[in-house]
Amino acid sequence: MRQKSNLAVSEKQHLKQILSFIVIWIAAAVVITCSDDGTNTNDGDTSGSEQVTIGAVLPFTGGASTYGPGAEANILLAASVFDDAGGLLGNPVSVQVVDGQSSDTASKAAAEQLYSGHQISALLGAVQSNTTLAIAEATIANKVVHMSGTAAITAFSSLVDDGFFFRTGSTSVQHGKAVAREMYNIDGHRTLYVIASTKPYTAEFATGVADEFQALGGTLLGRINVDESTVDDTYDYSGNLNTIAALQPDATLLSTYPPPGIGYLSNHVSGGQDVGQWYITSPMRNPAVIQTLGANVMAGMKGATYGLGPKFTDYMNLWNAEYPNQAGQLTHLGWNWFDVSTVIMLAIAKAGSADSSAIRDAMHQVAGPPGTAVGPADIATALQLIANGEDIDYVGASGEMNFDANGNPGGPVDVFQFQADGTVATIRTILFESDE
Repeated sequence: MRQKSNLAVSEKQHLKQILSFIVIWIAAAVVITCSDDGTNTNDGDTSGSEQVTIGAVLPFTGGASTYGPGAEANILLAASVFDDAGGLLGNPVSVQVVDGQSSDTASKAAAEQLYSGHQISALLGAVQSNTTLAIAEATIANKVVHMSGTAAITAFSSLVDDGFFFRTGSTSVQHGKAVAREMYNIDGHRTLYVIASTKPYTAEFATGVADEFQALGGTLLGRINVDESTVDDTYDYSGNLNTIAALQPDATLLSTYPPPGIGYLSNHVSGGQDVGQWYITSPMRNPAVIQTLGANVMAGMKGATYGLGPKFTDYMNLWNAEYPNQAGQLTHLGWNWFDVSTVIMLAIAKAGSADSSAIRDAMHQVAGPPGTAVGPADIATALQLIANGEDIDYVGASGEMNFDANGNPGGPVDVFQFQADGTVATIRTILFESDE
């Protein structure tokens, strides 16, 4: 049985309330046991070995709470896979998870708590780009390897981090470029109106769409910036929609998170304004949106998000083995968190140490050529290759992880479209290099 420390008791209960199917701590191997005072103890003989503790700051409350449980499930899945292959540095993997409350301040404090209280070797988090930046202030100061599965804004490309920050996948601007190309080249649109939240990912995604659309020859008719701290799904957006409709755009981009996004689309349904074809941002690819608005409203809308890599099927086999009959409950982008966890653990094995600086130096030796290619199904083989002194090249569910000097891997972008039955289909994939 996998148990979590007392730091994560509230998250555990929250996870049960939201996703009753996830019984991670029941299904997986023993990793952590807790004494009465909350300190970690290990049942096995650890003589001559080193305990590895990985921290994670994820949202279980607040606006991004939809994504916390799925990210946690995948981090623990990766730990379980490594435990089945013999653990790390002679011990099972210890995972400490704390609720960042979808808040920059709370998430940074949680990261500092994990470092000071548990001497973590690496930290995973957060889901939102702005919150990840806040955490990075703490991890860089403490020289802790830090990796996110969904930090997409370009600010990370120039982060002064002494090499301690990494991420997986494509960027918000690359997602925007993919949508613009879909609008202009595939759907034949020539005029565009943009509605964009001022939050980092959505604002940058919208700029990526607008800039690429205009570079292709399209015309931007206008842009409305939405401060999500001042509005919610009950706010009346009819006036904005009337303004957009008067300009008769071929397409309208809705680059927001669900609360204002749901509000805009609800007002559009009731008002019937002609704003052209809707395009959305990946945070709107959320079950709550379908449940609130209905599949018929979302049908036909397109957007872009992190793409799937060549090893996605191997990853799904691991997921289905750990969580039988729960494929439908796998949250969008959860697999990115499996990959970031896996590459961190492989780097720890390559470093032969729980020291964060050693782990940082090993990251490029386990992800990227010319190492031997391995995937999610090959962890035992990967650990043996590392033990033999060989470099490896991990290719995961989210694609290749060929980190550049700033810890950015580039990667595939999937253009998706909502279907009439409420499902979401990938209609094409575009591969971007890290510097595009």
